[in-house]
Amino acid sequence: MRGSSIGHCPSGASGAMSTAFSVSGRLCVGWSGEPTELNARTSRFRPRCARGTRPSSSFMNAIRIRPLTSLDGVDPLVVEAERQGFAFMRRFVEEWASGANRFDGPGECVLGAFSAGQLLGVAGLNRDPYVDVEGVGRLRHLYVLASARRLGVGTLLVRRILQEARSSFHVVRLRTTTASAFYLRLGFSGVDEETASHLMPVASGATKDRSLERPAPRKAGRQGQD
Repeated sequence: MRGSSIGHCPSGASGAMSTAFSVSGRLCVGWSGEPTELNARTSRFRPRCARGTRPSSSFMNAIRIRPLTSLDGVDPLVVEAERQGFAFMRRFVEEWASGANRFDGPGECVLGAFSAGQLLGVAGLNRDPYVDVEGVGRLRHLYVLASARRLGVGTLLVRRILQEARSSFHVVRLRTTTASAFYLRLGFSGVDEETASHLMPVASGATKDRSLERPAPRKAGRQGQD
């Protein structure tokens, strides 16, 4: 999954203080006295996170993760991703528009992370199209706005995807060339496969069936990142 440079404040830090206040009626949170703001001119989320601190629980509670039923608000993510050289967000929108992939198969979903009504990031869960084994899901199209990174948004999205996956899948796989450390911190294992770089068992039975942890891949229909 290319372009998952989501970034987070390092864990284990201490002494961070959070403050909550309102900007034009919107709840904003800062760390170590640093304010967070929503730019009224551009509608961009503009957090300030002191280096070496963690997001406050107040901010994390203010983030809402919910299923997407439309792609309203996704354009800023697409534009930013393309400026960074990542094409997968454009593919996400085009496949949604054509009906090729609306994440509406059994067990599938696409989630958005929202703050004050603004879409900060997205992540999707498909049945893995690159294997012929049932019960294998694929985490796809994880992207968080650069202005909302280092705040735990990506972590919230991935954890919710894994939670959703448990009802339908035994294992979740993904492919990334830019965010390996992030996924390893979340408990994924690295794999050296053409169509996957990381995986995680998500059901108790998965760890007992080694064929589900390392499903035999089939030939990829399209190369590149998710």
